[in-house]
Amino acid sequence: DTINVKSKRLSNVEDPIERHDAVTLQHYLSTRLDLNGNRLMNVADPVDDGDAINRGYFMYYMQIAKVPVDGLRNYVEALEEELKAVKATLHKLIEDAASGK
Repeated sequence: DTINVKSKRLSNVEDPIERHDAVTLQHYLSTRLDLNGNRLMNVADPVDDGDAINRGYFMYYMQIAKVPVDGLRNYVEALEEELKAVKATLHKLIEDAASGK
């Protein structure tokens, strides 16, 4: 059976059970979005913490984050080289002291 509400609002609708049941806006907005393996395209840049992001946005900010990480990596590598040199000098001094030089 079909009911024509003639452009009026239908309220107090139960959650859907059958495939063609009506849904409330609250139910529609609260259900999980299942894309069935399809791509979600043309996503706007995020505004709120729970917003989705697109690949371009992600890649852009990953590149920005990569710069300080690479800089820190290079700094740590330089410190490791300096530490090796200090250890070598220290070992040499210990050997010289042990041999009476």
